[in-house]
Amino acid sequence: MTFISSFSKPFMMSVLFGIVASVVLTLPILAVLYHRRNRLQIGTILSVYLSILYVFALAFFTLYPLPSNPAQYCATHHVYPQLNWLGFIDDLRSAGKRAVLQIGLNVLFFVPLGFILKRLFRWRWYAIIPMGFAVSLLIETSQGTGLFGLFPCAYRVFDVDDLLSNTSGAVIGLWLASMWNRVDPPEEANTETVTRPGLIRRFVAFVVDYVLIVAASFLVSIPLALLVGSTTVNQTMANIVTFVMFIVAEGVIPWFSRGQTLAGRFVHMTCETKYRERGPRALFYVIRLVVLYCAVFLQHNGWNLILVLVLLVFWLIKRCMPYDLVPGEEWSQEAPQQ
Repeated sequence: MTFISSFSKPFMMSVLFGIVASVVLTLPILAVLYHRRNRLQIGTILSVYLSILYVFALAFFTLYPLPSNPAQYCATHHVYPQLNWLGFIDDLRSAGKRAVLQIGLNVLFFVPLGFILKRLFRWRWYAIIPMGFAVSLLIETSQGTGLFGLFPCAYRVFDVDDLLSNTSGAVIGLWLASMWNRVDPPEEANTETVTRPGLIRRFVAFVVDYVLIVAASFLVSIPLALLVGSTTVNQTMANIVTFVMFIVAEGVIPWFSRGQTLAGRFVHMTCETKYRERGPRALFYVIRLVVLYCAVFLQHNGWNLILVLVLLVFWLIKRCMPYDLVPGEEWSQEAPQQ
């Protein structure tokens, strides 16, 4: 506790940031898994989130905490690299159980890395082992250079023994994942289009579409803003561009792509849960566009949050969205699948 208390307070803020950021970064990986497996289980979602959280933890607990007073720390501490590959033997002789615990933690902390790369991303051993070494080298180098010069001096020791123990941990994780794959083989790829997507698949697809909408709006708005000097006009123009991009992404593209948005194609999902023609199909898209736009962009006095809550309750009761109630025929072999 004395050691931790001597370091910067932003450490806890960084931990909280990692917990929240892990949720955001989980979504694109879930999209990739949907693309590969065409379904997800709660265990898989939890595994992905914990994997992302592990990456943040790996960074935070190896690079942080930083000394709270850099000038004083650098004046009183002089940290030199440990370049003897057999240095751990001397550590075991001098420190005993403490050295064993440190080596064990260095090994244990990299076991999840090898397991994740093998089990989740299906990497081969000849890619996992170099990756484990490269990640360890990156961490050790950042520690030995003061976060590549961001900190005025080295605040932790660059230790080549850590490279060996970290890489060994990745190898153990690789072996454990290989054993687990024999007991529970990874699912094979499935590209069948889902005409009745669940709530999680819809959410992942829409979030990915939303990111694409925002990115496209930003790229279009920047050159327009340079042409127009007024801040008020720029804001109005940005809102119009975002609205147009939303209509294109959630209305025009799926209309001509059998109900699949750009993200919907990636996760093998069509938003059209029934086979509809002409009027009913147009009504379905109008209601869907209004509901989604209000849920995301109608932020006045928190009305969008209320709408999201109502939609969630509606889903729990009806297992569908309000626009799915627009009349249409159930999908069958005779009807063209979307």
